Amino acid sequence: MKNQRSEEGVNASGVIGFFVGFLSGGLIGALVMLLLAPRTGKQTRSQIEKKGKELRRQATEGMEDVVTEAGDMAHQFTDNVQATVRKGADSVQASVNKGSESVQNSVHKGVSDLQKRGEELLAEAKK
Repeated sequence: MKNQRSEEGVNASGVIGFFVGFLSGGLIGALVMLLLAPRTGKQTRSQIEKKGKELRRQATEGMEDVVTEAGDMAHQFTDNVQATVRKGADSVQASVNKGSESVQNSVHKGVSDLQKRGEELLAEAKK
């Protein structure tokens, strides 16, 4: 259970790290391209605006994917916990049932022993 949580944390942080790196690389690449491109200031500003909108769209899509994946992982974790709790409850119930049978057997044996002893005492008293 602990390893699963650790793996889920690593997966989620890995996905977030990937998107942060992806966005940072995209921004740096776009800046370098724009600074080195032989365009007028107006054309450069227009291109910066277009690239900014594209990067914003990509970031939004990426974050939506991360949120969806995190939700799926949370549901899976919840389902696993519920299944584990059910198994534990079933195991406890089986132990209780087994213990109950054992107690019943002990009581029956005790009653039988008392009956035999009572019969022996009656037989001795009649002699």
